[in-house]
Amino acid sequence: KEIKGNSKDIENIFTVLKELIEKETKPKIRNKIGFKHYD
Repeated sequence: KEIKGNSKDIENIFTVLKELIEKETKPKIRNKIGFKHYD
């Protein structure tokens, strides 16, 4: 039971990190391409 709980927590952390990374990288990539006016 403990192992399942830990793996669930790790999955949640990874999903949150993934969302944060996507939020951080997408605007930067847009700015590099030159789509600043879409933000």
